[in-house]
Amino acid sequence: MASSSSSSSGGGTPAFAAASAASPTPAPAAQQPVAVWPATTVAGSHAAWPQGHQPKAAENWPLKENGLPDGCWKTTVLQDMHLGWPCKCRDLTRTSSMNALECHETCTRNPMCSVWQYNYMTQCWQGVGHICGSDEWKGSDLLSTGAQRVQHGDVYVLKNMRGWEIKGLGEVGDTTWGSSNHTEGIVNCRAWCYSNLRCQFWSYTPGKCFAEDPGGHRKAIAYPLVNGVNAFANSDLAHTVLAGEFISHRCPPEPARAAVQKALVTDGHMGPAEIFLDPVVFSSHPEPHPGEGP
Repeated sequence: MASSSSSSSGGGTPAFAAASAASPTPAPAAQQPVAVWPATTVAGSHAAWPQGHQPKAAENWPLKENGLPDGCWKTTVLQDMHLGWPCKCRDLTRTSSMNALECHETCTRNPMCSVWQYNYMTQCWQGVGHICGSDEWKGSDLLSTGAQRVQHGDVYVLKNMRGWEIKGLGEVGDTTWGSSNHTEGIVNCRAWCYSNLRCQFWSYTPGKCFAEDPGGHRKAIAYPLVNGVNAFANSDLAHTVLAGEFISHRCPPEPARAAVQKALVTDGHMGPAEIFLDPVVFSSHPEPHPGEGP
């Protein structure tokens, strides 16, 4: 039922879909705060939300029986080395994938994988990836043949946090990659958080990106946010925050095969790989080979 996540170029190197900038999508009005938030008390911060509590990380994400995040059929490429992404990330882990296509596919199937990177010398590396514009990374002298930052599922913005200092965020690094272009810095900082299922908060100050990074270099942000305790609108740092968000990661319902088949009948000129329209949206379920059935 899925479009192909990759194809082969004439030279034998896998050709992956183009990257798409992480675009902020406001959450439905019914899921946004109905009162001032963060409030000055714990009770007030919880009461500001329609469900009676501040949304938690992975609250709207499917979980396995063991409580760990399940995979999502939908992934979006946010950054790609072939489109100028430096892909020089620290804190990646070497995996057993033997080629770029396998490295890509195992990352898209793992909701905790934000970055994949492949080179012929040391092969596949995956993880969240920190300071991805730095030359000081393990293997920086080796030529990567493929690398991407990937978003799993959809992301909704629950609250614009521009002008807020949030205690406990970890420093991701200079997301302008030395260019001092703050527009680029904001886009890349947003992409870092959107690609990390554990990240609910990010903020950008000139030359520096900060984000929630539990399980990495920081603990989770204290819950909930309380104005004057772990969130500040009038601090010196808050006045330098050019952009920031409180977000929710969600896996949308998977389109039914029947809907795809109907579209094929209605638009008979379209091939199966074109039905999903967006070239950067993939499914983790491969098409069956001829003769295998649905």
